[in-house]
Amino acid sequence: MGETAARPRRFANLLQKQARRYENANFLFLDLKLNSNPALFGGIAEHAKDACQAHDGPATVHVDNRADNGLSERDLRAAAANGMRRVSFGLESGSQRLLELMVKGASVERNRLLSVKLMKRVSAMHEV
Repeated sequence: MGETAARPRRFANLLQKQARRYENANFLFLDLKLNSNPALFGGIAEHAKDACQAHDGPATVHVDNRADNGLSERDLRAAAANGMRRVSFGLESGSQRLLELMVKGASVERNRLLSVKLMKRVSAMHEV
């Protein structure tokens, strides 16, 4: 088993251990780049519910220009099915000048479009 494949299982084991220790299975994921590794983010989304059985927390993710940033509709539906109820997200900057100074290869307009796309995906998951 590769390292990336093993990480979600180790993470799930850690969640189980924490849930038992503190007698509370509600988790809040605040890492601003939870989706930095899409395979790990997907694994967490897939295994969190099994690990703590009452995961009902939000996830904070990073919107960026990668083709696979772990935020596809499929990824988000899997996360929602496993207890993720809210998505918070961050962008590098709302200033094009600052993005250029930081050499991020991003644009304010592209960040806006990605953010709107993400919000639509998340909203569609909750429509009846």
